[in-house]
Amino acid sequence: MSKPLVSVVIPVYNSEKYLQLAIDSILNQTYSNLELILMNDVSTDSSKEICLSNKDPRVFYFENEKNLGIARTRNAGFSKANGTYIAILDNDDISLPQRIEKQVEFLENNPDYGMCGTFYSVIDGEGKLVFKVELPTDYKDIHTFLLLQNCFSHSTTMYRSDLARELPYLVKYDAISEYYLWLQMSQRCKLANLPVNLGLYRIHGKNFSVKKMDTMVSLLKNLEAEILTSLNIDYSPEELTVYNHFLNFNFSFFNDSKNLVILESFLINIYTSLKKRDELNSAVIKNFITRRWIVLCLKSRNFSSVLSLKLIRAFSFSYFHYFLKQVMDKIQNKHLAFET
Repeated sequence: MSKPLVSVVIPVYNSEKYLQLAIDSILNQTYSNLELILMNDVSTDSSKEICLSNKDPRVFYFENEKNLGIARTRNAGFSKANGTYIAILDNDDISLPQRIEKQVEFLENNPDYGMCGTFYSVIDGEGKLVFKVELPTDYKDIHTFLLLQNCFSHSTTMYRSDLARELPYLVKYDAISEYYLWLQMSQRCKLANLPVNLGLYRIHGKNFSVKKMDTMVSLLKNLEAEILTSLNIDYSPEELTVYNHFLNFNFSFFNDSKNLVILESFLINIYTSLKKRDELNSAVIKNFITRRWIVLCLKSRNFSSVLSLKLIRAFSFSYFHYFLKQVMDKIQNKHLAFET
């Protein structure tokens, strides 16, 4: 077999119900010059047998000697990859048929980009559509957005292999290691999301992210602190806690209006600090804060705070622009990255 242009890595752990669907979605791609690396992290169900039942010569199976966790398993998969590009798919998600073809075409034609993702749809455990998600596409918008929140679907990302090996997944951020990785990549090269839906992200009761939500929130808090420090934005422990609950949509935390007051001032502080940076898009920051603030106030029943005078003063008429845009998007049932 000639050297593949794309290595697709699927970390495998106890996903017998959905694993074959994930594998088939890669083997049935319109782009065929690929290898599929299945990295089994010592599954205790029938995942190993499912992997080995695939006789396509493009499929390669490897197994960890002991359970290593998701970050180390992904890195192990990268070490086995032979391709010019490395594509990721989690073991319960699905790649739509043209995903690899479209991403290879983009990266071949844009050598200054190190990674690209795509728009995606969220499906339930039975494969039914829940909603579709749109993401930032412009590299400056993405660079800005990543300082606030992740804006990629991991199962739609493709990396240049040399970049992926230089920047491995960090074990200390295991459950959110991809987010940290993209932050690092954004400091070194351009990143993109292709404005086409090429992936299906599955939500079900056994999702890694659902089972480990508390751990993920704690890790995100640590990463948020690291981001704020890197931006020279001062914060108190109380402000960091409030900000973390804001980013993770913990609505009940803001039933206490005191927390909302602290958050409001801190958000303005963040915006004031970031709008001075030429490499960032201040409109993205205003859009993110305004729309998420509105959702938070409504969900926590702080209705009088929706039209925050402090935010209106800070953002001027932009606040009303994003307010009305959110109303229209809700009418059209459009979901954006910062609302999922």
